[in-house]
Amino acid sequence: MKELAQKLARFHSLQVPLSKKNHLHQSIVDLHARAYKKYPIDQLIAEMKLETLANNDLISEFEFIKKLMIKTDSPVVFVHNDFRNRNLLVKDEGGIEGDMIVVCDFEYANYTYRAYDFGTLFSKAWGGMALKRKPLVADEVMRPFFEEYIDEMIRIHGREKYLSDKRNTVERMLLEVKVFHLIPIMFACVFFLQADEEKQMEMFTRTSKMVSVRC
Repeated sequence: MKELAQKLARFHSLQVPLSKKNHLHQSIVDLHARAYKKYPIDQLIAEMKLETLANNDLISEFEFIKKLMIKTDSPVVFVHNDFRNRNLLVKDEGGIEGDMIVVCDFEYANYTYRAYDFGTLFSKAWGGMALKRKPLVADEVMRPFFEEYIDEMIRIHGREKYLSDKRNTVERMLLEVKVFHLIPIMFACVFFLQADEEKQMEMFTRTSKMVSVRC
């Protein structure tokens, strides 16, 4: 856990020559629009009896989440954007510096809210637990991670500079993750909504049950 927190802190500290315009909001809207352009979505929802999607509008749900995201005021940093178990490899033996974790798959890395990586890491949206109305791990599991993350950020940026930002506390990060863990769920829904592979469409029927975030 300590090494994982350190690696994420180092990643968030990178200065990369890319645009810092936040595309997160628009990407979800675009995927939703692409789905309705490619397929008769409403007809498919009716045929497959997807009650959650029939009774809730995805874009309205996302606008609700978007307001929470903006209000949270999570710092914008360089994020991995897919920081989850599938992209974290564990070595059989430590390397030169004793590190055991290799982070991979940087395809979606860009500048956006740091909490997006927090939410993706601690969300259970990509597994069966997402269907049980408790798609987030407990505070006592996340707290030690954020303590290690902050310690590494202090080492990189200096205590006075880093802690002068009131957002850089464990309690604030716990708040951020409780909002941003909804984003992987929403992204999964719109991604699989426009997917055109049989396997992806099967996953869409499963993730459709996650949509009603206000419940």
